Amino acid sequence: MKKKKDNRVLIISLIILAVLLCIYYRKPLGDFIVKCRDNAIVLHEENKIKREERREARAEKRAQRAAEKEAKRLAREAEKEKEKAGEDGDEAVTSTSAVILDTEELLETRSFSSEELALISQQNGVILTAQDGSRYVTRAFTNEDGNPTMSYMLILESVDGVTFRPTDDIVYSAACTKLFDSPSYINAVKTAGEWEEFKRVGISPDGCYQLVTSDGRILYAYGEYFRRYREDMPLTEAITMPDERVELDVKHIDQNPTLPNGCEITSLAMALNSLGFDVSKETLSDNYLPKAKIGEANFYEEFVGNPRNANAYGCYAGAIVNAANSYLASQGSNLRAVDYTGSSFEDILKIVQSGKPVIVWITYYINDDPGYTTKWWVDGEYLVWKGNLHCVLLKGYDTGKHTVIVDDPTRSTEEYDMTLFIKRFKQFYSQAVVIE
Repeated sequence: MKKKKDNRVLIISLIILAVLLCIYYRKPLGDFIVKCRDNAIVLHEENKIKREERREARAEKRAQRAAEKEAKRLAREAEKEKEKAGEDGDEAVTSTSAVILDTEELLETRSFSSEELALISQQNGVILTAQDGSRYVTRAFTNEDGNPTMSYMLILESVDGVTFRPTDDIVYSAACTKLFDSPSYINAVKTAGEWEEFKRVGISPDGCYQLVTSDGRILYAYGEYFRRYREDMPLTEAITMPDERVELDVKHIDQNPTLPNGCEITSLAMALNSLGFDVSKETLSDNYLPKAKIGEANFYEEFVGNPRNANAYGCYAGAIVNAANSYLASQGSNLRAVDYTGSSFEDILKIVQSGKPVIVWITYYINDDPGYTTKWWVDGEYLVWKGNLHCVLLKGYDTGKHTVIVDDPTRSTEEYDMTLFIKRFKQFYSQAVVIE
């Protein structure tokens, strides 16, 4: 008890002493505190200046490295241009920088009308072609004032010494792959998702694709990783049409023996003859079907080989459309071949219901899947051929029995299960051609 009392006395004494010292040294202590505060402020400012100097030094080094890198890039470009000029004697200066115009500049310099531009207002990735042949891609963005606006980027036909032939179609990435800001494939700026869609606006001889993304950017990728059609499509479809049987009157034409690989052009011959034209499959094949040598033909637009040869391949809908329209034009007909590729199968059946047969692509052996067989590079485009291909003329259906009726150039009239037929039809990308 006494010990606790002594402690309290000691604490009280120390408190009184501290108060007396503060009273006695009040002015000197205040000066000391002010001086410490001023010194702290000065030290803080000095450290701030040093940090800013270090930040500026780092930024200067980064800028110097970037300038050196850009100088090397420009030197490589100049060397490539010099080599190219020496090879083909072309002294023209090729632009390698992005040209971006606003709406007013585009109206003044590229002969677009305000009505044309209004149609694509605030849309990304629209391709515009000016009267001088130059092409632009649109990109919507928000300017510094927070207002929506548009820019128009020139699609260059030569970038970093790489020349592109102009194209205008859709391709899909067959796998997750990198996209680059130049055909040098150095700076990857985006990874394409599997089966992501792009507009292809250019192809280089060595297989570089010039692509427009959904947000209006122009990027570059290696063509091997892209296809014209996607492979993840559903292979089934519910048909909602009422029960009925339709079978059009089509005279059968056998592709053999003169056209052992002529199922596509023979199907066209049957379609044309059913409309009253008197033309043979040989005449269509020899005079109107676009053809090219194996390894040099693009089967989307021309026949690979020759239908008269047993070792030939075949073609897709585009080549048959070209052949049909060439023949129809020679006859002075107002009819035209229309590519219905990508349509639903029910829509195809409704065309047959209206009285018009439809040229469609399926497998030769209906119970077997198609298979990838041959790959080619043609004019810089990567092409993969699907084997077991066949082409027939769809001339009827029976929704009650759930079957389709076709005229097969190698087997005459066949009736197939509709579900299986739809699967094969979709595996060959729902390709269909109609004369109308």
